[in-house]
Amino acid sequence: MSDRNPIVDCAIVGAGIAGLVAARYLSQAGHSVAVFDKSRGLGGRVASRRIESATFDHGAQFFTRRSPEFSTFVDQLLENDVAFPWFGEAGKERYAGLPSINQIAKNLAHSLDVTRETRIEGALRDGDCWRLFNGAEVARSRSLLLTCPAPQALPLLAGVTDKLSPSFLHTLAQIEYSKCIALMALLDTPFPVSDSGFKQFDNPEPIATAADTLKKRGFERPGIILQSGPEFAERYFDSEPESITRSILEALPGSRALKIKSVSLQKWRFAKRREHEVSGSFGTDLDRMLWHAGDGYVSPKIEGAYLSGLKAARAIVSALGEKAA
Repeated sequence: MSDRNPIVDCAIVGAGIAGLVAARYLSQAGHSVAVFDKSRGLGGRVASRRIESATFDHGAQFFTRRSPEFSTFVDQLLENDVAFPWFGEAGKERYAGLPSINQIAKNLAHSLDVTRETRIEGALRDGDCWRLFNGAEVARSRSLLLTCPAPQALPLLAGVTDKLSPSFLHTLAQIEYSKCIALMALLDTPFPVSDSGFKQFDNPEPIATAADTLKKRGFERPGIILQSGPEFAERYFDSEPESITRSILEALPGSRALKIKSVSLQKWRFAKRREHEVSGSFGTDLDRMLWHAGDGYVSPKIEGAYLSGLKAARAIVSALGEKAA
């Protein structure tokens, strides 16, 4: 075997919440883990951007908690000042991240082996080993967890599709996503959208939500984040930025009062998982030591991604133990 790529216990493709949670659980269980992500940053749609002195959460705006396991995690975030209750009545709070929602991913990634800006282009099963490629081979592992969206995961497995479980492939094929476009505007003066700083429109087209960055955290330059509905995103996804910006702003009530200093766009091709009939918390082909997890399963939320990654990691630890035995 290559000295350059020793075999690790688990390779994980995708450093979003599901991938990071799984990597942390596996590492704490004593397993060697290598995580790969195509982006410069971490967290997937738990994403933030700085424009001058303002912070824009341009993916997920907030998160809630329902399950005991995720509630324990949220309590840890609160204790470490990584999150705070943004708005909502007791028991139904919407939480935001500090200093941004992306800090949650950064905290999860602490001490993990994460290779960024590396797009995994293919995976092959070689005996009892998975081999990952980005042109050349970049990793070998006893097990493989894909946490990228299912429409991205399937092409990675094109070289081994005929060897995989039909039920596993069928599960991935059922998971589809809607697009979203987020417009971030740095303002000279505040533009309140609601008492809380967040507004969800009754008709999600063309604008689904609006968030006031100044109201959200209170110590930044004023700004606004407008996230489109799926129909608008589908129609304008490949349009020129100026056309997208103009169309979104024209649809915002009172937009003529906006005093815009600068704008930035973020396009999310896999923004929100559509409804499906998949009932499991993750997908698996156990005979090939292959798993898929993410917000495509439990729920299309941060909590859903967390629970899917955690439960997949528990299954991987169990399978690795059985293989070792």
